[in-house]
Amino acid sequence: MFDLISILKEDKIISLLNLLIQEQEFLELNEVLQENFNIFQLLDIETKEVHYSKVLSKFLDPLGNHGLGDQFLKLLLKTLIRDPSRHTKFNDLAIEYIDIDCSSMDDVFVNVEQTILSKRRIDIFIQINFERETWIIVIENKLFAKESPDQTTDYARELAKKYPEHKYKKICIYLTPNGDHPVSNEFIPCSWEEIYQIITTLLKSPDLREAVRMFLTHFSNSIKVFIVDNPKLDELCEKLFNKYPEVLDFLLEKYAKFKSSPVTERIKFLESQLKKLYQKDWEFFMGYNWINFFKKDWKELQDRYSWVEKKTQYFSLVTFQLQITDKNDLRLYFYSYGYERDSMRRAFKGNFIDDVEKTHSMYNQYLNTNLNTNNMFHYIIAHEQDQKDDIIILKLLQDELGKILKEYEPILEKNIRELTKVDTSHW
Repeated sequence: MFDLISILKEDKIISLLNLLIQEQEFLELNEVLQENFNIFQLLDIETKEVHYSKVLSKFLDPLGNHGLGDQFLKLLLKTLIRDPSRHTKFNDLAIEYIDIDCSSMDDVFVNVEQTILSKRRIDIFIQINFERETWIIVIENKLFAKESPDQTTDYARELAKKYPEHKYKKICIYLTPNGDHPVSNEFIPCSWEEIYQIITTLLKSPDLREAVRMFLTHFSNSIKVFIVDNPKLDELCEKLFNKYPEVLDFLLEKYAKFKSSPVTERIKFLESQLKKLYQKDWEFFMGYNWINFFKKDWKELQDRYSWVEKKTQYFSLVTFQLQITDKNDLRLYFYSYGYERDSMRRAFKGNFIDDVEKTHSMYNQYLNTNLNTNNMFHYIIAHEQDQKDDIIILKLLQDELGKILKEYEPILEKNIRELTKVDTSHW
């Protein structure tokens, strides 16, 4: 049935959306989020409380393979004991700052979702065994939910039964984005802002392993954007929410459908298979209906040279993209960002690989001569394939993509080497 009202509403949404993306607040918001890109966004876990608890527990474990030893754990305890409003609890336990600073915390057990007497689970549980005493540290992590009725009171009561005061010194921490106070006085409030500051301190260490530094940076970026109060983000979002409520309601509804769409699920599957084929030297980024992948060396060059005009985490100096189109084609595209990309285009002349569908030549004359486009390469791997054909597609992907990479990787490498010899300081 022809629905004029729906059509008019969609036209209005499109017009408003076009205005939204031109708003200065939108551009600033996008810039902030791009600057703070993190692996938590990529893995879609930036709003999942349990993952933050797991990551935090790993760094609080002195025996973890991060190489930090007990630094993170000690910094957390020192942060709490230095604050006058929280120092009383440590006084009650006869724990002084020097006890934390000078103790060797190398006999430690750390666990997440630790079960206590009533089968309730504590988010993070830490047991530190010293020669003459044992400390129990529990952390209740509340990111996006409030405390349920008497939750911390019940926890405190059950912890007292399981770990009596004459045997254990218990430090109970209630961790929230803003350091909210729990119902039970047995729990010490702590904020994710304080966790963020601890990570900032650790990142200043020159002895930090590069892999650990990178992960901590991603972790801190995620905390900064998605957890702690960020006045700039809040202000930008509020302005956009107030000005474009219809558009944002529409986008939220569409986003929910997009997250569970068959195309997205299929792209996830194809990405997992690609990683098995090209795991060692390649990086992968996934969107709704596409996967970008490129060699790590190409990404490093992109970040290093000034003649690369578009620097973003999703693209490299040269980038392959697999895409599922509206017609269910599986297509391969090739992109290059740089003032010298016309030399890259020439790499695709005279190729010997056949197009599966014969509908597009491997070397597209328009795309390869039009300086306004970065798309230099268009190849249909599979035409109008549905999900039941994934086994066929995987074979095509392995065979056809393998041929393409085998032919063009050395050509691209040669071109890149030539470009990096050029003096680009005047560009």
